[in-house]
Amino acid sequence: MTGDGAGYLNGVGFHADLERMHKKGWGIEVLSWEVCCNSRMQEWAETVGVFVKLEDYMDQIVFEQSVTNVPKINLKGRPTV
Repeated sequence: MTGDGAGYLNGVGFHADLERMHKKGWGIEVLSWEVCCNSRMQEWAETVGVFVKLEDYMDQIVFEQSVTNVPKINLKGRPTV
């Protein structure tokens, strides 16, 4: 899910949906780039659950061309040399 917080005060959008889910007993874990996450939602997630900053895992989830040693995958799903 994504969202910038628009509509929260009217009870719509990602943050409002998360709050409804939490009230029904769901655990809350928000994984987002901190720089683009709505600050109200981040603070709420840290209070009631977990907020994971994707920036802390950038090396594991972002691959730059000519920088990584991850092998290319062919159409049959086997690593190529």
